[in-house]
Amino acid sequence: MLTPETKAKGIFGDPVLTGEDSGDCLILDGFMFDGATYNAYADSGALDAGHSQSAALLDLRGGSGGITVRNCVFANAAYCAVQLSAAYGTFENNVVVNTSGTAVRVQAPGAGPWTIRGNTVLFAADPTGRASTGQSTTGCLLDLSGRGVMRVEANVLAFADSIAVRATVPDQNLLLDGNVLAANLYADLHDGRHVLVDAENRDRVFRDAPFGAQTGTRFELPAVPVDAAYADQAVGRLSALAAAMPKDGLNAAAAALGVSITAPKTEAPVEAAPPEPKKEPSVADLLADLGRARKAFEAKDAAPPATDTPLYCPVYPVEAALRLALDAPPGEPGAHAQPS
Repeated sequence: MLTPETKAKGIFGDPVLTGEDSGDCLILDGFMFDGATYNAYADSGALDAGHSQSAALLDLRGGSGGITVRNCVFANAAYCAVQLSAAYGTFENNVVVNTSGTAVRVQAPGAGPWTIRGNTVLFAADPTGRASTGQSTTGCLLDLSGRGVMRVEANVLAFADSIAVRATVPDQNLLLDGNVLAANLYADLHDGRHVLVDAENRDRVFRDAPFGAQTGTRFELPAVPVDAAYADQAVGRLSALAAAMPKDGLNAAAAALGVSITAPKTEAPVEAAPPEPKKEPSVADLLADLGRARKAFEAKDAAPPATDTPLYCPVYPVEAALRLALDAPPGEPGAHAQPS
């Protein structure tokens, strides 16, 4: 946690947790990472991405060895929540929520395997003007690279501005089993060059795509206890973005959060009144003009008026992030609560 005095010194550019040397055989279990105290926020509550944390919350290197990260919570990252690089490893039963940037980035420079299993990864936003267009690599939930085998199993991956899984590993090394992919605006799966799976052609592409394996993928989001105030803002923002995904897909996923997306209000055009004939200003008119000028001058120092525009990545409460690990039956996708 950063104190206000430390934040005042400038943008914090180092990971919250990293290591100068290789973390071969490191096991990280049961930690909570909250980027909110590192970030800058506007008076409205929206994230100020340009003046916030410019490094991953967690950045680890395993060299030729392995890394295990499990049972952790990562919330409110302003650049990347998790960045891991090792010959092999495991990322299991973690919650990652409300990332501006890429939520989880895993690189496998060795043969692998890497196992990404039983995680709940929600809301990766793109702060650029290219959000949801496919022209940006940010706003992804899971970014996989390298040459090793990647096993992606029983994860809930939902509400990406861009892509749920961006994988540039060799096609035959990507193994998918039992994941939930929902409300990802540009694509569900992308190989760095082409869309492999998106909402328009899921059935056909899944039969043709050159995965090492693919079984049991679901596209309906189960009920997830996302914080209600945050969900209203985040889903409202997503609904306003242009997206390749049909709106009914976002509507269905929003309903699983208890959010109803309403169409923007449109006002009927008002006919302009005919201009009044010009006349010489009276003393009352001059005084009225002075009054309006005074109000405009005083308004410059006033707080900006509240708007209906949804906020960009407001703080997600840590207590609510903990509740995203569900007390669910074994085998259900997503992060599960651990016995205390």
